[in-house]
Amino acid sequence: MKVEPPDGYHWMDYEGGPVLMPGDYAPHEGAVELFDFEVVEEHDPARIRKGKEWDKIYRAILERTGNKELAAATATARVGSRLEKQKDDPKTPAKPSERRRGSTRNPEGSAGGQRGGIKLSEANIKALERKRDEHNEKVGDDKTKRANLGALKAVFRRGAGAFSTSHRPSVTSRDQWAMARVNAFLKLLRSGRPSNPKYTTDYDLLPAGHPKSTKTEKRLLFVVTSPSGLDVVRKRHLCGKDGALFQEHYLDPLGLERSEVDVIDLGELADAQDLEPAGVVALGKAARVSLGTIADVSLPHPCGVRNPGGSRDMLERKINKVHELLEKQQSYQPPLGVQDAAARGLMLRAKHGRGGTEVGVARARDLKNGRRVSIDTVKRMVNFFTRHARDLEAPANRDPKDPGYPGAGLIANLLWGGKAGERWANKILGQYEREQAKKSVTIAKQDTAKRIVYGIVLDPYIVDGQGDHVPPAVIEETAHDFLATSRTIGLEHNGRLDAQVVESWVQPYPSTDDYRAAMAGEPHKANRVPFGDDVVHSGSWILGVKLEPEAWAKVQEEELNAFSIGGFGQREEMTEDEMPEVEFIDTK
Repeated sequence: MKVEPPDGYHWMDYEGGPVLMPGDYAPHEGAVELFDFEVVEEHDPARIRKGKEWDKIYRAILERTGNKELAAATATARVGSRLEKQKDDPKTPAKPSERRRGSTRNPEGSAGGQRGGIKLSEANIKALERKRDEHNEKVGDDKTKRANLGALKAVFRRGAGAFSTSHRPSVTSRDQWAMARVNAFLKLLRSGRPSNPKYTTDYDLLPAGHPKSTKTEKRLLFVVTSPSGLDVVRKRHLCGKDGALFQEHYLDPLGLERSEVDVIDLGELADAQDLEPAGVVALGKAARVSLGTIADVSLPHPCGVRNPGGSRDMLERKINKVHELLEKQQSYQPPLGVQDAAARGLMLRAKHGRGGTEVGVARARDLKNGRRVSIDTVKRMVNFFTRHARDLEAPANRDPKDPGYPGAGLIANLLWGGKAGERWANKILGQYEREQAKKSVTIAKQDTAKRIVYGIVLDPYIVDGQGDHVPPAVIEETAHDFLATSRTIGLEHNGRLDAQVVESWVQPYPSTDDYRAAMAGEPHKANRVPFGDDVVHSGSWILGVKLEPEAWAKVQEEELNAFSIGGFGQREEMTEDEMPEVEFIDTK
């Protein structure tokens, strides 16, 4: 379509398109009387002019140029361009006949799930498996970037569900839109950056450790045989009464929140390959038999502990094995400085072909990717830096001007995190050892005739080296619970001490009113009493332990001067102003 320029302007035919220039047309290089525009789509100018956007643009151009024709042409062109873009608006809903709100195969709401319960056609599953394998071949062994079928199925299902309410009209099928979302997810997984910055809806499906992941690291994986009818309806395992029992008798004793564990059924096991829990726990006999050696521990199903006795008693004994799993797998996130040092070590080793062993290379890859490491790995890091401290004294490892720089020793050091790794590992190990030491109870008093030793387990008015204290009400509850459920005494955290608990008491308060106030966290009075070589306050838990001859001999030889009580607690922040006022009374 040939278009005349507005009055007082002329067209210039530039390579990038037509340009309006001030002044009437006169023959010169690039100038044309009429510009031949390509008609893409015809719009009704009258309809367009009714819009507020057109009026806004028209007034702005008119105010700037004083040319009504130019203002009208510009407004029409800009609004028309917007309408053209809207033809492929990604927020376009599907036709009413193509909209889905759940089905028998995939109930409404299943698109929001992270794994299991998603049923796809065989063709789609094969396509996803092919994409997974191709992707994983590209990224190698980096677990923070590897794809698993469960996550891809969830992304596909979310895309298929979203098709009903938002998709591009140019996309002709639900599966096509869903697979496009899978492709976007794989790019995000591989590169760490989404193609569209607004694409954040699948961050929860990324592996823990991925820079964009919002996934909470799961500490335990519980496996049931199959979901109950209520679980199917609510799309979550262990709902209703079983869920309440699971929280009370399983998670609470372990000091875990529901968000820190995964619960799946046997049918979902193949889709859970991305999970790296501290342990796998089979719930119920059928799950234990099916899992075999995959399960680290087997516990009764929550439905089996509804009544006291039997399964409930067995659960209380077995829950200690789960505690051990958690303690062994306690892990720590290496900071950025450590990650950077490991990355530099890998780069230098690849460039110069020296430094470090295959073990060191594997450790560097974990550190570079910010993968959490266990306390055992932290100890190995400390040992490495201690053994190889002298390696860095060689000129090739410290002097950039040396012809052999960087030496093998320096590269090996960087693979383990360098100086940043050494500082961090020593800090973490120190914290860990202090936490362990907190559980030790010093022997404060002895009864030689009876071979009984006494220790102050907890004192509500003593702040420990970590700045923690335990309120009187919590100490009393802990003392009562210990007698009711445990009575186990440990020796240096390496097994049981050959001993029996024969006495246990909480030091009394000056009056009943003081006791009640202390339990409520209100101002009160408390006695301060000499106790052997120590001092004890009201509200303190004191334990008397009778030792067998062998253990008693160690006490007399001062080889044994403390016993330990293991436990779990929840730390809560409290300011000094929130602490109740206490008046201490010295007594004999």
